[in-house]
Amino acid sequence: MNICFTAAAKPRSKPWLKYRQIKGFTQEQLAEKVGVRLEKAPYNPSLKLAIDLSRAVEAPIEELFVFD
Repeated sequence: MNICFTAAAKPRSKPWLKYRQIKGFTQEQLAEKVGVRLEKAPYNPSLKLAIDLSRAVEAPIEELFVFD
């Protein structure tokens, strides 16, 4: 299972994966921590979710996403 980001927020070659692994979270644990379910389909995260993910892995939001 993967969280896919499209549209306004695009991942920067999956840097969130690196931060998730550094924190020792599985995909499922990170999803639970920020209150979402894992999706296989493309997903456009809300700004709140992007902030929650940034805080969960303790990384600057600018390193995780590109906002067009």
